[in-house]
Amino acid sequence: MQDNLIQDFNSAQIVSALRLLINHIKTEVLDFEHYELINNKEFHDWTGLTAEQFSDLLANTPSLNQRRNKKTILAALLAKIRTGDSNARLATIFKTSESSFARMLATGREALLRDFVPMHLGFDHMTREDVTRRNLLIPESLFGNIESPPEERKAITIVDGTYIYIQKSSNYFFQRKFYSSHKFRNLVKPFLFVCCDGHIIEVSGPHAATSSDAQIMQNIAENESDHGDGLFQWFYQSGDVFILDRGFRDAVPILDGNGYTVKMPETKHPGASQLTTEQANKSRLVTLCRWVVELVNGRFKRDFRLLRNVHINVTLHYMFEYFRIAAALINAYHVLIVDNVHASDFLQIIRERMNMPNTLADLVARRNLNRMRAQFQPMSPDMADFNDFPTLTEEELILFSLGIYQLKQARSYYGEHVQPDGVFSIELSGGIPLELVRELEGEDLQNEI
Repeated sequence: MQDNLIQDFNSAQIVSALRLLINHIKTEVLDFEHYELINNKEFHDWTGLTAEQFSDLLANTPSLNQRRNKKTILAALLAKIRTGDSNARLATIFKTSESSFARMLATGREALLRDFVPMHLGFDHMTREDVTRRNLLIPESLFGNIESPPEERKAITIVDGTYIYIQKSSNYFFQRKFYSSHKFRNLVKPFLFVCCDGHIIEVSGPHAATSSDAQIMQNIAENESDHGDGLFQWFYQSGDVFILDRGFRDAVPILDGNGYTVKMPETKHPGASQLTTEQANKSRLVTLCRWVVELVNGRFKRDFRLLRNVHINVTLHYMFEYFRIAAALINAYHVLIVDNVHASDFLQIIRERMNMPNTLADLVARRNLNRMRAQFQPMSPDMADFNDFPTLTEEELILFSLGIYQLKQARSYYGEHVQPDGVFSIELSGGIPLELVRELEGEDLQNEI
């Protein structure tokens, strides 16, 4: 690859590059009034949508119908949140002044917030029954009532907060309110309610950085937040399930008092050094379902670069409007999460192992093996211990790890053990003493080794 690099340019090459630049400036590459003529990849790179999705979005934004350049206005807004570039640079690309481009953005925001966002976001854009129909097999089997008739199913919602970073303010009160001692940055917190398939029910906020997830959830449940109109309690019914993380623990009494069911990772018992086997298994059930909201949070930052920028203070009054528009676009045009092809197998494994005692862990603790100094030696293919090492198919590995996350990490695991000279090196401990192996075999737990 190094042979293709050129560090010295002659006059002919410089003239050729300038001609390409001049031709690019003169050519109407981004004429969105005739967006059908734009290359599909380039169109998606700038707007995040296909031409067909853009046409659908335009048809669902009637407020722009009276605008002569309605297609350009809509494309300008999409390009802004997609790329996160400055107004000055985007105005040059759209061949307009910076002030005119800012007016185009304001017009586009107002139109989408009036026409498009209410159709795809908010507690009143869908019904509770729509949420129950979006329950996936694993969360509904673990935390719902899958055997009940459809009209009696529980609505399962995954809740989490995310961050939008902002500029430091010269207003001391504002600075104290929006400085996060957890992230050590200035930020505001959008709050997401997400279905099991990744559809966003609502985005609440923006909330101050000093407000914990538990405080925000309490305020929403008690109708003291932005949704003080009672939409939350109107939408959910007693028995509905909320899958939360440990940051919501102080909100559990409020949710329990309103009749909701809360699922979150377990906490260690007082004085304990780690979770018990039962607690660890229950925590894994929660994390097995909660990854959906983390995926949705990632989509905001991946597909809308504006939302991962640090917002300057003068843009804060409409910053959250962009976030709601992005959420509506995700709901309308992003692919939903579906049941894993191995979901039924995962559930069978969970049921079989949920209450299985971890005798190996008990043995380690009883013999203080975790406090013994381990003697490591380099692994080699001719070691006798590898004669009976099992060979697993990809599907067996997926079932063993209940997903593909660990398999995706295999390349990184491999890279960690490759030495600079190209030698692959893994060190192994001396193994379990023979008397302990016999003890485990005596308890019929050979598979635990």
